[in-house]
Amino acid sequence: MLNVDVVKEGGVTVFRLTGDLNELADLPSRFDEFKGTTVFDCGGIARINSVGVRSWMVLMSKVLSKGSTPILKKVTVAMIEQGNIISNFLPENSVESFYLPYFCSHCTNSFELLGEVKAIVGNVSTVLHSICPQCGSVATFDEDETSYFQFLERKKVEVEGHGIEKK
Repeated sequence: MLNVDVVKEGGVTVFRLTGDLNELADLPSRFDEFKGTTVFDCGGIARINSVGVRSWMVLMSKVLSKGSTPILKKVTVAMIEQGNIISNFLPENSVESFYLPYFCSHCTNSFELLGEVKAIVGNVSTVLHSICPQCGSVATFDEDETSYFQFLERKKVEVEGHGIEKK
């Protein structure tokens, strides 16, 4: 089941999503009005199945067709994986922040850190290692970086007010 909390933050509607994106989510019918910028806090999405993928894509299409700009924050590893498989799962220029998975071979701790797209684009090598919060050892990125960051290369990125195409 997917829970949706709606809050207003500085005149912007924020939808906080928690739970599983599956056949019970029924996303398109849960959202009526989209105006201006619409923020989706995706940090609570744990799992996604094929019906959830379809539901999400219908929702994003609805948001875009209403002239709204979707901003995705705290995009989970599960969503990034889908975005790398399905080209229009993450609308162009929509991801603002996303989770980076790490593994510490010293203490076998797995953890995630939140990364900002603007800081990572063009600097992927700077996030391939982190300090383990459990033991203080160096942890390594726990996905194949070539495929994990693929969604960034397909998107336009705003740089100093000019849209550039990353290739």
